[in-house]
Amino acid sequence: MWLYEAANSAAKQAKERVAQVQEKVTEKASIIVAQVQDEAQTLLNSMSLQQQNPVDDIIFEELDDYKDFQDVFDLDDKTEEVAEILKEDTYISDLHTAIVPEQLSYKEFWTRYYFRQFTRQREEEEQAKREEVRRLQLQKEKEAREEREREARAAYAARMEEERLAAEAAEDLAMWKEQVDHLQQVIRSLEAGEQQKFQALCDDYEAKMAQVTLQIDDAKASGYEEGIAESEQIVAKLRAETSQEHAEVTAFLRHLVAPGTTTLPELPVTSLLDMELAQQLWALRSGAATVTSDETHTKELDLWKARAMKMKKLKDEADAEVAAAKAAVATAEATAFAAGEAAAKAAAAAQIAALEQALAAQSAQLQALGGATPLPTELPDAAASDAKNPSEAKESSRDDWGEWD
Repeated sequence: MWLYEAANSAAKQAKERVAQVQEKVTEKASIIVAQVQDEAQTLLNSMSLQQQNPVDDIIFEELDDYKDFQDVFDLDDKTEEVAEILKEDTYISDLHTAIVPEQLSYKEFWTRYYFRQFTRQREEEEQAKREEVRRLQLQKEKEAREEREREARAAYAARMEEERLAAEAAEDLAMWKEQVDHLQQVIRSLEAGEQQKFQALCDDYEAKMAQVTLQIDDAKASGYEEGIAESEQIVAKLRAETSQEHAEVTAFLRHLVAPGTTTLPELPVTSLLDMELAQQLWALRSGAATVTSDETHTKELDLWKARAMKMKKLKDEADAEVAAAKAAVATAEATAFAAGEAAAKAAAAAQIAALEQALAAQSAQLQALGGATPLPTELPDAAASDAKNPSEAKESSRDDWGEWD
């Protein structure tokens, strides 16, 4: 039993350890991803902060978006807002005075300004969407982890219930075996006592008959006729009395063992039986009726033996199922642990590699920005640049230019 409990305890500890390792790996991967994403966002923010002037020259990556923005932007609708900005924002007012119209026209200045405002607003919205997606993903991972823990607890409770039922079945089987042994001992004891009592009655009768025969033989040997005659009279009398007593005792015993007898019959006047012996015989007869006949006992014993064999078979089947379930649980735990660890490591490595590639791309863009010059109004090599960078050419999505106002 202690070995069984130790195996259950080891299985429980192994399952808890697997759950802890999986949870730690998931949390570590989430933390690494979050750190890399934060660093990437910090890098992007630093890139955006490098361009403090909202009316700086349009770089090549922004050229297509800027042209689309020009197509839908109407500066006449912003007249009051422009006046309010010039009145309240000293930096923009000074910048406007210094640049317009020497370097930029009035329209070009405010078109660039509103284009920068729109780009910043769009980046903030995309950042908010990414954060929401990340929050939802973390929430789903937490819910999935809690569901796995609930399933593990339910499986452990079910296994404990199966073990409890198996233990109860074993206890019941032992109890029934003990009761069968006790009944067998009681039956053997009653049979032995009954045999001894009847044997004692027979021995007593034979002893008395032998005593009478010896007296008759002694009287005949004496040679006295009177003694012989008297002895014959005594023998005849004794035989008559003995025959009568024997008949009365036989009738009493037959009446005693008759199935319809419910009370102790009247004791005959005889020296062979006394009240104590009659009461013992009656108690024995009543006990035999309660215990049932030998044939009934044999049938009950056979029935109990069949039940015991069936219980043993059920116990063997339950033990085999428990052993198979333990082996399956151990195999599943080992497989799940290895698969979960490998999957977590692979996912974390893939995410880290993707983020490193994104950081490398951003670094390359930063280096390119460091040597960027104002673009001309006509770009003859735009098609060639798009052919070299197809990902950047497909990046723009300008469905919402007209909704900015």
